[in-house]
Amino acid sequence: MASFQHIEYLLALLLVLPLILLFYSSLRYKTKVKKALGDSLLIDQLTANYSPHRFRLKFLIVSGVVFLLIFTAANLHQPIPGENEKGSGIDIMIALDISKSMWCEDLKPSRLERAKQLINTIISRI
Repeated sequence: MASFQHIEYLLALLLVLPLILLFYSSLRYKTKVKKALGDSLLIDQLTANYSPHRFRLKFLIVSGVVFLLIFTAANLHQPIPGENEKGSGIDIMIALDISKSMWCEDLKPSRLERAKQLINTIISRI
């Protein structure tokens, strides 16, 4: 079952509502100002390059991007089976001195070979 990793980020989707209200208020303001300026033919000629469809498209794109960013920040994911299972095991770290003094053969075999044999014995018992 899919779930969100950060549910608290979904509260940011409430930011989209003020954007929608702002968009519709700006549309009403533009029509109100257009009517208040006077001759509608002259206004249409002066604003010939303005496209209300592009304005709506830009709003849809921006609000869609904001929605997707918030949605992706919430991180919808499908849990992988066995993801939360705890594995049992032992982590071992072995430090071995490999300086020239370990090559000394005061014991047979050398100290280094003897240390390697001891490490192999420890690992085989685990």
